[in-house]
Amino acid sequence: MSLAGWPVVHLRRSDHLFPLRHPACWLIPGAVPLLAGGSLVLLRGAYFANRGILDQPGDRLMARRLLTCGSFQYSQNPMSLGAVVLSPGLGLFLLSPSILLFAALLFLFCHVLAVSVEEPKLGNGFGQTYRA
Repeated sequence: MSLAGWPVVHLRRSDHLFPLRHPACWLIPGAVPLLAGGSLVLLRGAYFANRGILDQPGDRLMARRLLTCGSFQYSQNPMSLGAVVLSPGLGLFLLSPSILLFAALLFLFCHVLAVSVEEPKLGNGFGQTYRA
């Protein structure tokens, strides 16, 4: 998330380049995905921090078993999902067209990464359990 956070902070400087302005009434609807995505990122970050994900040597970033409870029943990478939900909410909340554009690019990047890299690995590693 820190790799996504840095550009978002600096993108506001380029808002003046976009002639499109959206109304201030979008502030409130922006707060909902902002809080939901932020909560998901924080909760999953705390989950992984308490599991000691990097305490032992070896490939600890690849799952040893398929998690299907909680937010993992919707996404095998809930922190990325949280960032994708959080980003447009931040763009709406800050009334920033450049952050909204970044949110769209982040969504595309995460989608392509999930479809081309993560899904085949999970399909090969967990077979029918993952497909179900």
